Amino acid sequence: MGCSGITQSIYGKLVLRSNHFI
Repeated sequence: MGCSGITQSIYGKLVLRSNHFI
């Protein structure tokens, strides 16, 4: 469960960065 939370956090950051580039 903990790993899932960390993965979602990293994925969320990547999504935010992608939005900035777009």
